[in-house]
Amino acid sequence: MSASPLFHLEDVSVRFDGTPVLDRFSLAVAPGEKVVLRGRSGSGKSTVLRLLLGFLQPGSGSIRFRGETLVPAIAHAIRRTVAFVPQDIDFEEGTVEEVSERFFTARCWSERPRIEDMGVAWTTLALAEGIGTKRVADLSGGERQRVALALALAGGREIFLLDEPTASLDGDAKKAVADRFLDRESDETVVVVSHDEEWNRPESATVVTLEPVQ
Repeated sequence: MSASPLFHLEDVSVRFDGTPVLDRFSLAVAPGEKVVLRGRSGSGKSTVLRLLLGFLQPGSGSIRFRGETLVPAIAHAIRRTVAFVPQDIDFEEGTVEEVSERFFTARCWSERPRIEDMGVAWTTLALAEGIGTKRVADLSGGERQRVALALALAGGREIFLLDEPTASLDGDAKKAVADRFLDRESDETVVVVSHDEEWNRPESATVVTLEPVQ
């Protein structure tokens, strides 16, 4: 893509306890681009998301966001701009509607979506009618994942970082989620980590396969 990168990792290397996880890894993500990171466990896919969020600093190489080096102050700005949905989601107690309302009282959200707005996201992600009144404790793993994704969508962010967002979903639900986030007509920027074959769509996304460092 011809646009200047939104995120740019260049020759990034990361080690954990002396073990290399990424070695001179580079990735440029343009505004509006959809990127799918694939690969075996231990290949560094989730590490890339942590680097993009500024949760982790590389041992060498550079990371830039909108042309600026990713220092702590920039990382703080990224987290107020990006919707990050981790693989493990820890919700508070209450119904889905109550949890959603509390979620959007956080100061980092300038606008609080209405329940009606949440309803659109629930429908898009193939959640059952009436999900809003269901208690979070009674949700299945797949429902929890999609509620988290719906919160991200309703927040109005334009950059999404998703870590294994369909790991607990069945085939139809996987497709609904992948269809939504890999929509080529959308201006949203999406970086997703997933083992699921449903995301392997080179016609809709830039598919990057990582290999464990030897």
